[in-house]
Amino acid sequence: FSVLNNTYSVKINIHMMWKVPSNILQRRVASSAWSRVAGASCSGTYQLPTTSVASSSQSNANSSSIFYNNGTPQFTSMHTMRHTSTTTANNENISEVGDGYLGKILNAKVYEVAIETELQHAENLSQLLNNTILLKREDTQPVFSFKIRGAYNKMASLPKSSLDRGVVACSAGNHAQGVALSARMLGCRAVICMPLATPSIKVNAVRDHGGEFVEVRLVGNSYDDAAAEAKRCQIEEGLEMIHPFDDEHVIAGQGTMAIEILKKCVSQPVDAIFVCCGGGGMLAGIAAYVKQVRPAVKIYGVEAADAAGMTASLAAGKVVTLPSVGLFADGAAVKTVGTETFRLCEKYVDGMVTVDTDQICNAIKLAYNDARVILEPAGALGVAGLKKHIEENNISGKTFVAITSGANMDFNRLRVVSER
Repeated sequence: FSVLNNTYSVKINIHMMWKVPSNILQRRVASSAWSRVAGASCSGTYQLPTTSVASSSQSNANSSSIFYNNGTPQFTSMHTMRHTSTTTANNENISEVGDGYLGKILNAKVYEVAIETELQHAENLSQLLNNTILLKREDTQPVFSFKIRGAYNKMASLPKSSLDRGVVACSAGNHAQGVALSARMLGCRAVICMPLATPSIKVNAVRDHGGEFVEVRLVGNSYDDAAAEAKRCQIEEGLEMIHPFDDEHVIAGQGTMAIEILKKCVSQPVDAIFVCCGGGGMLAGIAAYVKQVRPAVKIYGVEAADAAGMTASLAAGKVVTLPSVGLFADGAAVKTVGTETFRLCEKYVDGMVTVDTDQICNAIKLAYNDARVILEPAGALGVAGLKKHIEENNISGKTFVAITSGANMDFNRLRVVSER
């Protein structure tokens, strides 16, 4: 299946069931809109922008397209499209629908370093909760966390002049590892600012992933303290800030998880997805994609009860700053959520769930029973929120997805987890 215009060509492999009238075949598309969905893995029903169609006389034997007569293609059955190769002539988005995030997510440059992770059926957890539970195994990424997606997508989008100057990031650990690995792959200098309370396994991993390209600076007791130092580096040293969540490229990178989830669930229903929330980048990205592709799927954010910044902000109708945050789920310990992530979450997220330390510890154990992996506290938030939601609402017979977002567990915390 090929789409051609005067400046470039696109190859697309199509694997789907698609009801298309025969009279709309053998057409040529004179727009880049189709190239922009070449990487899509979509389910449900959504509509692309109006696109001009060249006359049938321009068609040739080696080119065929599926297109509606009115110039507006529409997906009307669940399907999957897998990207093979694409070279675009410009950087326009598919459309402005959903703030343009559909296009940003579909074009995110994550697979040069990230992997498409497994959507694992959690048999024991499913039996315990009397529902079908699927775990999106982001703990199996090269840095054992989803953060590599957003970090690399942001850095890969920077001009060479910015990469030559270097980048700076503040992180509780997982974003830092993503930036460090991205810096090494792109060959640029990176300064990583981390809170003093960051587990040693994460600090050492940052140094290992980044090698000679990375300088680690331990500053303050919270993410916000580290953020202040990173801001100073940005201003005084001219480094490019790689924000861990409040950036459209980072949000889009995290949103690629939603593409993979819906692609794997073409032949089965998904009732809700439970997503860890710290600053809100992953939650915003997943929600922005899912609600445009399969809007019936519910999206729930999950926060630690002592670090529930998004919950408080959504309740107040504006971004609020928490006076303090608990550090047990250090990967999601953020006092102030992002402005852009809040805007997207307010628009797309169906609800928030808060869980306490005991519930997080229980979720770590439950995930271990199925996945044989020890999730870090923040990485188990999705499982903890899913379990709480099911039990409080007495739900059975549904299909739920939980993101297991990270496994950079500090060994010294295992005793605390087992005792709780």
